Amino acid sequence: MTTIEFITILFCRVDDAMVGVPKHSQSKLWPSEIVTLGLLFALKGVGERPFYRWLSRDYRPLFPKLPERTRLFRLLTVHRDWTARFLAAPSLLGVADTYGVELSPKPLEPTGREVGVDVGVHHLVATSDGTTKDNPQWYRAEQAELRVLQRRVSRRQLGGSNRHKAVAALQRQHERIANRRKDYLNKLAHELVTVYDKIALEDLLIVNMAHNRHLSKSILDAGWGYLKLHLAHKAAEAGRVVYRVDPAHTSKTCSQCGGVFETLTLSDRWVSCSCGLSLDRDVNAARNILKRAGHARWGLTYPAGESVLQEAPAL
Repeated sequence: MTTIEFITILFCRVDDAMVGVPKHSQSKLWPSEIVTLGLLFALKGVGERPFYRWLSRDYRPLFPKLPERTRLFRLLTVHRDWTARFLAAPSLLGVADTYGVELSPKPLEPTGREVGVDVGVHHLVATSDGTTKDNPQWYRAEQAELRVLQRRVSRRQLGGSNRHKAVAALQRQHERIANRRKDYLNKLAHELVTVYDKIALEDLLIVNMAHNRHLSKSILDAGWGYLKLHLAHKAAEAGRVVYRVDPAHTSKTCSQCGGVFETLTLSDRWVSCSCGLSLDRDVNAARNILKRAGHARWGLTYPAGESVLQEAPAL
């Protein structure tokens, strides 16, 4: 039995048991639809965002009037007593065991590839295979417009309708920036999870790094924390591995011979070593990240003679 057939049977049983329950005047969904969604949410056992993505991506035709996420979960809260009543009825939810329906996402096919990823403010990400993504700088790109909107708010009278309109326009602009950032990072995480089986990242303390008054705006604008969390969630759904390594000296260490660039500064974007290595500093850091993950957890990824000093014994 497919998941669609299972959801249909579950809805029919809930609908038969909720005959006569009135529909809320401000809801486009019938109570039986809301309770069915609540049961699916309980059975799937994931967070609100992953559940809503799974539902809207694969099963929206079953619920054509599905509201946006926050509205949906408010409705689930209103009908939580009905949902709890059905969850306590083994005869109803026994259909899940009877037909052996798997609601969890299926892991992706293995690709046999692994990658180290270095995040930064010049390149948003750089990978160990040489790929770089420029930092779009969403907030900085919109600062001029934000400045105009903020001044407009300041010039309006407190409590006036025009001030409320100006505040709403400013909020929409901030929301637009956040949505553009999330959209880009979501697509980036999806790309990494689709292509690679194992992904290594630096375990950065972003809160502490944001205390740097010269880089704080750029660090927070880059959305490293959101990328790290979203990548971990997507990897868990797809059966991939994400490993975090010690970020110390990944940029200052030669990824070929293990030598240290003592005079390297943040303004230096290219590294060259006496061993013959010459490449972008972020790509060099990404290679070191991958090697550290290989030594610590995956086994040696590269021959010992070509790697940096090991953080764990070779396997």
